[in-house]
Amino acid sequence: MLPLLFFTFSSDDVASTTAVMGEIFTDVKALFFIIVGLMLGLWVISGIIKALRPEEK
Repeated sequence: MLPLLFFTFSSDDVASTTAVMGEIFTDVKALFFIIVGLMLGLWVISGIIKALRPEEK
């Protein structure tokens, strides 16, 4: 019969894994804000250009 758990985790392993995951989310958060900011900026600029462009008839 195979054991149910092949790996054992200590509290130190769980704490270090949680710390690494927290660092990853901290790094990704900055990239996410940059991407969202660029998208919003381009959207606003395109709206301004459309508002200033004369209508074609």
